[in-house]
Amino acid sequence: GVPVDQILWGHPNLQCGKCERNSGKYLIYRDGQALCTDPNWRKGHKVRVRASDFSRVGFGLTCKREGLKRLLLAEEKEKGFLEYGKLCPDRHYTGRFDKRPHIDETHVDLPPEIRGHMIHYTQICYRMGCPYAPIAWLRERTLRHNVGLD
Repeated sequence: GVPVDQILWGHPNLQCGKCERNSGKYLIYRDGQALCTDPNWRKGHKVRVRASDFSRVGFGLTCKREGLKRLLLAEEKEKGFLEYGKLCPDRHYTGRFDKRPHIDETHVDLPPEIRGHMIHYTQICYRMGCPYAPIAWLRERTLRHNVGLD
């Protein structure tokens, strides 16, 4: 397979950075807690892979192959080498875990498995049953940030 560099799930906690950056435009306060109300979280999902990893699979269309070659050349020129990703069990994860609560965390458009407060894309992978989700790492982060893993 091709290692996935990052997944941006269509979940309110992962899609709504405006509540952090936007001086309160989408904030309401309920019981003393700031809640995000940004309605733009239904953007779909994005899966990002590195060009170097995808080059192992390649494209059938000539124009796509040429674009991939340009990406590979640019990456090698910038870094001096091609960097390859790791599959989930062998990865090192980072990220911001202080996600502001969102009013739509339990929205009916979300699958029941992922309703609630999410702090990292791998938490959604875990809840959706991925056998490669970094469970020990997630347990540590969710305990530290007082968020339920299950």
